[in-house]
Amino acid sequence: METKRIKRFIYDGADIGFGDAKMGKYILNGFSPNMLTHMDICTVVFYRATWDDVARSVKSGAISAIGHDSTAKIISTVIGHDVPANRVNVSLDKGDTGFIITLPFRPVEGKVYTADEIKAAGVRITGFTVVRT
Repeated sequence: METKRIKRFIYDGADIGFGDAKMGKYILNGFSPNMLTHMDICTVVFYRATWDDVARSVKSGAISAIGHDSTAKIISTVIGHDVPANRVNVSLDKGDTGFIITLPFRPVEGKVYTADEIKAAGVRITGFTVVRT
């Protein structure tokens, strides 16, 4: 992990940004509260993001936590940078950031989608930052 200055967030009228913090950057195809290391008190800010945001994150060293090879290949094709399949457990803490890439519908079981089908589906890209634990 690296130390970086994280931008400040204004959430519900309150400035919840913070200064230097250890942080990890991730590319995910799902999100679960179980990923949060401290569940007692936690704030995660979610926001709409773009493929360009994902590409910049990958270029700057984001860790892929994309569990399926076909999904990783499609993301790689769309953003023009290698995103390897990497089936790992993710533990998020204060300062961690990333992007969650999901389909806007429940996929048909066992169906492997093409890059064109993914683009046509209007994939949802959600950015997140864990700002308080």
